[in-house]
Amino acid sequence: MFLSNIIAKVEQLNKDSNLSERFLTFHNERCPNEKYQTKLIEGYIDKLLKMKSPDTNLGDIPFEGELKTYYDLLMTNLKKKDSCYLKNFILGKVKGTWLIDAEIYLYSELKLHNNALDKLLDCVENDKNHDFSKVEKYCEENFANKSDIFADFFLKLIERKKKVLPDSHNSKED
Repeated sequence: MFLSNIIAKVEQLNKDSNLSERFLTFHNERCPNEKYQTKLIEGYIDKLLKMKSPDTNLGDIPFEGELKTYYDLLMTNLKKKDSCYLKNFILGKVKGTWLIDAEIYLYSELKLHNNALDKLLDCVENDKNHDFSKVEKYCEENFANKSDIFADFFLKLIERKKKVLPDSHNSKED
């Protein structure tokens, strides 16, 4: 607690110091800890959402420079094998923002596959730059060795595709 108070005071005096980020990174590299990993990931999310508003359309974001750096740090830390951050808390931070890949990854980690699939399908419906390949890949990665579950999710995917695809595809066969 004492160290975090010192870091907070230093950062009040020098806003550009990133002292807490450096401390958390250093600490997590040496001895991973749920509290510090969660704080580090939360810090990356906060920085990203300050750079681009949470309701920004993902397709409107150029991933370059500092934005790309912090996005890559976020995704790398989320996917670390020895991670022990609070997944539900972090999911709450990214849910409904442009950090869609993080949201889908966390749904997958928490075994909330319906939520992940719905989010992926929403992306297909609402953004012409998305196609069904990410949805199909998600199903293959998460259910390939569980044929009954895979079949259920794939049927859900097919039903959703029918709703999204325009009728003009069907009229070509006529």
